[in-house]
Amino acid sequence: MILQELKSQNLIHPPKFLVGNTQYLTRMGSEAYGVSIDSSDVDIYGFTIPPKEIVSKYGYNTKQGYHTVRLLSEVEMILAEGDLDLQRNREQLKSIRRGEWTEQDVVDYFSRKEIELETLYQNSKLPYSPDENKIKQLLLNCLEQHYGSIDNMLVVPGKYESAIKEIEAICARVRGNK
Repeated sequence: MILQELKSQNLIHPPKFLVGNTQYLTRMGSEAYGVSIDSSDVDIYGFTIPPKEIVSKYGYNTKQGYHTVRLLSEVEMILAEGDLDLQRNREQLKSIRRGEWTEQDVVDYFSRKEIELETLYQNSKLPYSPDENKIKQLLLNCLEQHYGSIDNMLVVPGKYESAIKEIEAICARVRGNK
């Protein structure tokens, strides 16, 4: 098994439950295509089912319940405040992982939050979509910070066409002045 092989090579340190509960695992990326080199990373995709001990003890997967509540809380913070505090609800989330919430508590919480989030979404001051130009500029700034000037690497759509039009306009003006 891939996990056991990687663990024996001391390349990963998975939680104890992972090896015995993994249902599907495959290597991906450059290794899967046979083009990896010594410096290539190893991409592994797969899924696991929750440990029997958790499901039998609490009647449901408390980790999944925790993630459901966490994601709903994060969406609420983003919609209401435009920001995210990853530790704000940590005590609530710990209580779910300890099994202090029943599965029905999580379902009820989800139902209430779904309605609240719909209202928050309708009234949110967040833009409907991201500002793609700002994101592109941020990416370019990151690349320049890492590589230095990237002017020679950029492809600006219409750049040459604009230059040709400018040259044609100059030529037309010069011809008109003769």
